Amino acid sequence: MRIFQLYLFLFSAILLSFPAHAEKLMIVTEEYAPLSYTENGEIKGVATEQVKLILDKAGVDYEMSVFPWARALL
Repeated sequence: MRIFQLYLFLFSAILLSFPAHAEKLMIVTEEYAPLSYTENGEIKGVATEQVKLILDKAGVDYEMSVFPWARALL
C-alpha cells in the first residue's frame, strides 16, 4: 500500500510540475459597492483591487467583467 501511495505522490508531483496552458482566466463580479463597482468603464472596489493585486503578482493573465448576480453564476 505504501508503494502505491509513493507512486501516486510522485505521479501527481510530476503532473503538477508542468505549466498549464490556459488562455485567460475569466473573473466575473457584480455591482456591489464598495466591494466591486464600475466607474467610468473601469471595474473598481475593495475586493476587485485585491483580486487584481493577487493575480498581477502571480503573473496570471485574466479578464474581469461585471454581470448581474444570476448571470455571473452561470
